[in-house]
Amino acid sequence: MQIQIKLQTTFILILFFGIFINVNAQTKEEIKTIRKANIFYNQAEESRKAAEKYEQEGLNLSMRRAQDECGKADENYKKAEVEYRKAIETTKGYDKGNYNLGNALYRQGNFEEAAKAFQYVANQESTNKDLRAKAYHNLGNTLLQQKKYKESMEAYKNSLKLQPSDMDTKYNYEYAKKMLRKQEEEQQQDQQNKDEQNNQKNQQQQQNSDQKQQDKDGKNEPKKQKGESKEEQKKQEQERQQNQDKRQLDALQQNERKTKEKVDQKEMMQGKNIPQEKDW
Repeated sequence: MQIQIKLQTTFILILFFGIFINVNAQTKEEIKTIRKANIFYNQAEESRKAAEKYEQEGLNLSMRRAQDECGKADENYKKAEVEYRKAIETTKGYDKGNYNLGNALYRQGNFEEAAKAFQYVANQESTNKDLRAKAYHNLGNTLLQQKKYKESMEAYKNSLKLQPSDMDTKYNYEYAKKMLRKQEEEQQQDQQNKDEQNNQKNQQQQQNSDQKQQDKDGKNEPKKQKGESKEEQKKQEQERQQNQDKRQLDALQQNERKTKEKVDQKEMMQGKNIPQEKDW
């Protein structure tokens, strides 16, 4: 709320600059147009202040009244804009007309167009220093509203070069500086968040890739086991064959031994039947 008060004060102080016009340089019709525009602008400011007062009360009835006053203010700001533009068309490059036009546009929230009007006045070296300083100040305000904090600080510095003791401009400069630091911190935090999200995304993609590779390896694993099983079966078959051959060989050898034993026994039996010579 404090920054809004300082902005309002600036506009109130310079509202009637458009009235003090050199009659020799301006036509009567143009003077009439400027005064009419200033009346609309003043009425709009009164409605805006009334709306703020009702909003602070916070009551339901007060809020409805605040809406009504805001509507009146918007309507009168638009009327003031129209009259200021008429004055500018009559006298091209009219600095006070452009300045007051900038105020009317600012109050309507048209910050880009307001900045153009204030910039025009600020650039006119032939314009008095006090008005140029206020134009730079309000240019800084329009840039501040657009969150262009670096640009707003530059505008405030230009205003302070012309009016070094203006406390409102000093305050707004420090406020813009603070907001710039906050903006940079937020941008840095956003970048860190993006980096973390990218890292998490890359890690997730790597995990997905690893999982796919594991799944692929898992599908190939049974084939490998199947191949190893055949080799193992072949080896086991060879071992069984060898064991079988060995058993057969052992059986043959055992049969041979039994056959030999039988032959030996038969020969022994035959030998007992041979008559022996007696020595008696």
